[in-house]
Amino acid sequence: MEQIYIAGQMVDLQDERLSFRLDAVDRDGCQIKAQLTVDLGGVKYTIPESHSEALKNSEEGRQRLMSYPKQVQDWLIPNVWGEAPTVSENRGGQ
Repeated sequence: MEQIYIAGQMVDLQDERLSFRLDAVDRDGCQIKAQLTVDLGGVKYTIPESHSEALKNSEEGRQRLMSYPKQVQDWLIPNVWGEAPTVSENRGGQ
């Protein structure tokens, strides 16, 4: 399972304590921000430190997007990014 570093710890991307939002969204990419909420004695606190990851609408970016919860995937595909990548990433400096 994929993890991110947030609030001084590694957290699974599928962890229910995470909430997500999108920034800088367009056909070619987006910024995904994750926020961690913890429950301390029945009171929920949102940790101010967030995790942020930029993804391109490329084969690699779409593959990484599959690590995120289905809800996040559905925000982008097919409505914003469409069915096919719009960005080609160079591999190996070529």
